[in-house]
Amino acid sequence: MLQLCNLNGQLANRSTLIHFPRYDARNEEEIEIFQNILLTFQANMPIEVERDLEVDWESLYIRSIGCVGACKLLLNKAVATALEESAKILTLDHIEHVAHSLQQCE
Repeated sequence: MLQLCNLNGQLANRSTLIHFPRYDARNEEEIEIFQNILLTFQANMPIEVERDLEVDWESLYIRSIGCVGACKLLLNKAVATALEESAKILTLDHIEHVAHSLQQCE
């Protein structure tokens, strides 16, 4: 998207860049917001979840680098994997199977 703004002067003048920072795991309020987002995702999943995603928030935070959009994609892939296996429950193993490695996250 940033490249599109620089195509010509008209686009640059008509565009406003908005930066949405990642959630900060050092801030208790932001941790709570991130956990609430996980519960919202869980409530809208077409499959039952083994346990509340809120319990595994740290793992999901690390694997999504604190970005809600990346977390949503990760959970979408995990749900798709579980449904392909005809699993009735989404497990942490499904999530870890599709997640980026810790080195990729760094």
